[in-house]
Amino acid sequence: MSTSQLYAVLKRLEVEEYISGSQVEVPDAPPRVMYSLTKMGEDRLLAWLYDQDPPVSIHKIRVMFLSRLYIALLLQLPFEDVVNQQNLILQNRLKILENEKLILTTQIENLAVELMIRQIESAISWLQYCKSILV
Repeated sequence: MSTSQLYAVLKRLEVEEYISGSQVEVPDAPPRVMYSLTKMGEDRLLAWLYDQDPPVSIHKIRVMFLSRLYIALLLQLPFEDVVNQQNLILQNRLKILENEKLILTTQIENLAVELMIRQIESAISWLQYCKSILV
């Protein structure tokens, strides 16, 4: 993220009252703005961390799940619920795909669904690995 993107995000979060900024004097440097979470921001952060409907796409797991996990660990919050909820959503999606596969009629549809099944199985296995090393 570039500096200008970061400042735009900080400004938006401040306008939405998720954070508040105050100027801090720093020796031998211009004043800085120190941001802190508001109560509303903390509530929003926790809702995001413990999302009950996390994405199932591998791309979004790589970006969103890892971001949530990183923040939970950084703030020393329980991370198990983040992992468990992602696992639950993936298990549910896997069942849907396995049922879908039973009614497919073409080879290409079968291959496409099989790819999704194997990606989800791999992600589930990886989540178990995450839990094992983060304990």
